Amino acid sequence: MVVKLATIATNPADRLAVYLGNIEDTPNGYEFHPGMVSFSTFKGLSTSQYVPYSVSLDRLGRVRRIYAMPESVASRALLEFGTGVDGDGSAWILKRLGAGVRIAAIVEYKKPVSEEGFRPRFMYDNSARILLSRARRDGYPIYWDGGQGCQGSTTPAICSGSPVTQFRDWVSKLGPQDDGTLRGFGLSVGELRKAASDGLIHGIIADGGSAQVMRALQRDSNVSGIWIIDIRPCLPTDDCP
Repeated sequence: MVVKLATIATNPADRLAVYLGNIEDTPNGYEFHPGMVSFSTFKGLSTSQYVPYSVSLDRLGRVRRIYAMPESVASRALLEFGTGVDGDGSAWILKRLGAGVRIAAIVEYKKPVSEEGFRPRFMYDNSARILLSRARRDGYPIYWDGGQGCQGSTTPAICSGSPVTQFRDWVSKLGPQDDGTLRGFGLSVGELRKAASDGLIHGIIADGGSAQVMRALQRDSNVSGIWIIDIRPCLPTDDCP
């Protein structure tokens, strides 16, 4: 459970199917591989069972090596998130876009918001992808994917809960003994507990919104930066926003 939690929290750029992954015995310890990776295409959400990401651990559960996902537009943008950079300038394209496209973007807030204060509400559901911290010395902001967190929760009823509720459920099961594993991911029990206790959303990864929705986000006075990471046409049969 600790390895799965840490894999989700440290991989905001990719939707890894952690809940399908297994930890396997190896001659020198253990190996964890997510079951697949999901990504958006012209034809909708697609998946691939080829996942370069894996975690190698010793017999004590300490991380020996992490084989990371390849660099991407999203991963590069996330390294700027929370550093005072107000987006990458790509949001200018929004005023040129009309109907017929879906957009993926990383959105940062000037002031973190609670779930109750989240706007717009229709972009926040149980499967929302949220960023629960600013920039971190040891990597990306702390991330939670509501879709993965629900599927992999050890508490089945948690699937009816919000992403923050899911995150808190996973973190509540951590103990001091898990720090040895978490350190290999650049995390700690204390850091995750604080993020869970605060429950503040510093930004979101919005995928599939229309140009109109993204322009509304751009006008929000609490939005400090937007990074456009994908623009794709809708299918002719798609009820495109």
